[in-house]
Amino acid sequence: MRTAAIICEFDPFHEGHKYLIENVRRDIDPDALVCIMSGNYVQRGKPSVFDKRQRAFCAIKGGADLVLQMPVCVSLSSAKYFAKGAVDIAKAMKIDHLCFGSESGDLDELKTMATEGIDGIEEGNNILAAEYLRNLDESIAPYTVKIDESLGHASDIRKNLGVSYDEEVFKLLQYKIISSTAEELRKAPEVSEGIENRILSVISKAYSLDDLILRIKSKRYNYARISRMLMQILLSITSSTPNSPYAHVLAFNKTGQKFLSHIKKNEGPALYSNLDPEMVSRDPFLLLDVKADDIYSIIKERTIYDHSDYVCKPNKTNV
Repeated sequence: MRTAAIICEFDPFHEGHKYLIENVRRDIDPDALVCIMSGNYVQRGKPSVFDKRQRAFCAIKGGADLVLQMPVCVSLSSAKYFAKGAVDIAKAMKIDHLCFGSESGDLDELKTMATEGIDGIEEGNNILAAEYLRNLDESIAPYTVKIDESLGHASDIRKNLGVSYDEEVFKLLQYKIISSTAEELRKAPEVSEGIENRILSVISKAYSLDDLILRIKSKRYNYARISRMLMQILLSITSSTPNSPYAHVLAFNKTGQKFLSHIKKNEGPALYSNLDPEMVSRDPFLLLDVKADDIYSIIKERTIYDHSDYVCKPNKTNV
């Protein structure tokens, strides 16, 4: 069974993502195409604008066979740990090809970046591509597609929609930080060099999330890193690396269902389709994922129970 995986966010899924999938289908022709996707929090340190299940369904309609959610501690990590966590899932599934878009579109150039380091690289997708390559071994072949700028960007779509959860996040963060000690803040993976003390000193002076970030910002701590740091603090994330690779099943078609059975028979990573409180209570990383989604429901001002991982099941579709 020839398989391909795409590490993605799809917030939202748009024509550029469809273009990537079409190229993978044409050039690799996999028997199964898996998307390893961020859940309700994304790497830029924000809640996703679109719900994870909505995005997963769009990915299946757009040509994927199976959509898996990476752990929230991975999706809210720096490029280094985001790439490692996602690639570890692909390795555990014994994926044949890892596929990604990049501004470069040139694997040799990206491999040079991976070898020489990402310092000085400004393009976000090139940075992630270099980190993916650093974490691959000979068992997985890389494949990249040059991003077609004419197909638009997810960031532009989000901006045009004008949707922001900054106000809701800021209120929750104020409570979380004010009720925390410096030692507790220090547990977040992005916190280092005493930045926790600065956070505590400015939280009562900030009047918005953007203002809080700008008061913390420095040459060493850029905007995106502080955004991730604050979200890690809000969700009580203390590690960027799960004990072992795992993922949540969000959506699949008939081909994806066959691949899930294949993984199960071949002792792949833990793939969770249904969760129950007893199971979750035994694993702090699963518990973190569930609580993070409950907080996402608070941020979106929707009923927690109706959107809980205990209640919502994977979307099976015939498209």
